[in-house]
Amino acid sequence: MALFLKLVIGIFLVCAELALSADAPGRLRKVARVTTPRAQPQVLSDSLFSATNSTCQPLADATEDDLGELLRTNCKRVQQAAADFQLMASRHSLVSWEARVARGVQKCHVALASASSLEAAGLALSAWSDELMLGQECCNIVSPPFCVSSDVSRFTRLVPLILGVAAVFLAVVSPSLCKRSVSAPSLLRTEETRALRPVAPSADSSSAPPSRPPQAAAHASPGHSRESYRTVVDPPVAGAEFAHELEGIFWNSSLRALPDASGWAVSASGVFAALQQSFGFQRPSAKNQFEHLLSLWRSQCAVVADRASEPMASSGSAGSNDSAVNEQMLLKSGLDDLHRELLAGFKQYRSQVRDHEQMRDQVEDVAAGRPSHGSVSCLEGRWPAPPELGEQMVELAAFLLVWGEAGNARFMPELICFLTDLVLTAEDSGGRSLYSNAPLARSGAFLARIIRPIYRTIFDETYEKVVVDKKTGKDTKVLHRGFDKFLPADCANYDDWNELFCDPSRLVDKLVLCDGTRLFALPRGARFSALERMDWGASLHRVKTHREVHSLWGLFAATHRIVFLHELLYLTTLVAVSSDSLESAQGGILLAGGSLPVCLAAVGLLVPFHVL
Repeated sequence: MALFLKLVIGIFLVCAELALSADAPGRLRKVARVTTPRAQPQVLSDSLFSATNSTCQPLADATEDDLGELLRTNCKRVQQAAADFQLMASRHSLVSWEARVARGVQKCHVALASASSLEAAGLALSAWSDELMLGQECCNIVSPPFCVSSDVSRFTRLVPLILGVAAVFLAVVSPSLCKRSVSAPSLLRTEETRALRPVAPSADSSSAPPSRPPQAAAHASPGHSRESYRTVVDPPVAGAEFAHELEGIFWNSSLRALPDASGWAVSASGVFAALQQSFGFQRPSAKNQFEHLLSLWRSQCAVVADRASEPMASSGSAGSNDSAVNEQMLLKSGLDDLHRELLAGFKQYRSQVRDHEQMRDQVEDVAAGRPSHGSVSCLEGRWPAPPELGEQMVELAAFLLVWGEAGNARFMPELICFLTDLVLTAEDSGGRSLYSNAPLARSGAFLARIIRPIYRTIFDETYEKVVVDKKTGKDTKVLHRGFDKFLPADCANYDDWNELFCDPSRLVDKLVLCDGTRLFALPRGARFSALERMDWGASLHRVKTHREVHSLWGLFAATHRIVFLHELLYLTTLVAVSSDSLESAQGGILLAGGSLPVCLAAVGLLVPFHVL
């Protein structure tokens, strides 16, 4: 705190010094005015009428007309000032002002009688600038702005001091006014950087809001006070605690006010926590996607409520719109509509892949009592099932979690659907991890084992390496040799790989593991565990179905119809204009014919010529 006070005092002293240094010329001028002896107007010596010592001189490029204009305007200012302030000077006995006016008027008289235009202009400038304005203004310009002022107002001199006082005031008062956002000690030193996590709420906590059901109070999200966080260095918390944290996010949303919110909060948070723990999604990403789901769910509930109230509003039954909205089913209807709209493309993709798969796989699923699209059997029995629409909840959570981890793979929507389908059909591995026992990266198993190998293959298709720019310090991708002007015709891009996942017949044949086994030859439930053994370099090689040739013929192919139309209109107009004189001056035969029909027929030959 002592260091903070020293910093505040230092700022105040610097601002005060700036204010005093800015006011130094004004104080010197004030002292000069006070010490100047007050004398009655008298005849001045000839040395005072020299304009060479004045700081205000005519410009070097001033013409004779400019000098004459300066003489007239400055002497006119002197005369006008003498007339304007004569009454005030007589009332207040401003002897110094009368002396200055007298000297200025005498200089103007001398200037008007001078034979040299340069000397006359200099005396006029000195009369106004040196005598009346005390060097604070110089009017040596014949066009706007006419005068240049060098005076600094008292308010301008006080600006640094005012800003310094305001800064000191805010620095001292803001920690007391904004305790949640400003902390004085944190501006001076910080604690050792460690991971922070909310402390698990105690069982006897009674701080739950009254609006929450009793069964949800134990899972309430911790508060945001500084006491509710502690530094930890131990391993990540268990999935149950993460589910409680997600449930707290649910209770902080507006969905908590709807009926059956308690059951939906437990099921939604449980599904997200189970997927995160089973498939190795990053915990911050899972939390973001949970908030994403709540935002979409809240908006969809509002749409459902508005749709239910529209018939009552159109019938003119004012005041009965509230009864038209069944809030008891609002969460269920909103989730059902959200699932139908958000996953429409995914369900179509899944249907296409299922139709192309072998019939024996579908028979095995039906015989085992599983739906043909899978329902993440590895989650069964681990978390409370949703009240209703449990399958839709799981599919929405899986899709959002995969989408949140995909990164640049989002440019391939069908790849996201492919990975989501494998997540939904993954079978329980008997309590073991879905990944191998190799050390996991800090970024999460799904990102390190699934997404990163795919992006590495995509990166190697076009780029050679990543270097650090010495000027900006940012990462820069280095293209392969010869790729700097344009990519080769057979170089694949995001659209080509996305087309591969759009075509189930090609996808079944292209996706192979490192040992040469086809991915779709494995049972459906075992395909996700095999993804980390995928040979993405061989699977995504030579997937381009067409060559992208760079040529000027592309420009002609895009504009040839416009060129043909201009040629046809030009020749037709030429024939129509010259139809009155189709005879040759030398008596010969014209190339395009000598009559109007023949000329139009010759123009028609442009059509087959353009086609060729």
